[in-house]
Amino acid sequence: MAFDKCTNADLLKEVLTIPSLLFLVDEDVTIQEYNVAATEFLKENREAILKRRSGEVLNCLHAANVPAGCGHAAACGE
Repeated sequence: MAFDKCTNADLLKEVLTIPSLLFLVDEDVTIQEYNVAATEFLKENREAILKRRSGEVLNCLHAANVPAGCGHAAACGE
């Protein structure tokens, strides 16, 4: 696909076919969308994944370190 002729929707469809785990997150690291590779890895339904912070979904060791939750631990800046 020529990038000069594709729409944002076309580009998103192409990116989501990447065989590696891919999560689209917002500024709060909340998962907005993910690709097929992530679906196969997570083995949870969409409702259990979407709108949750990525550290919670991926069982990050630091997600529960602080009362504010995922994205707020000292290690998150790394």
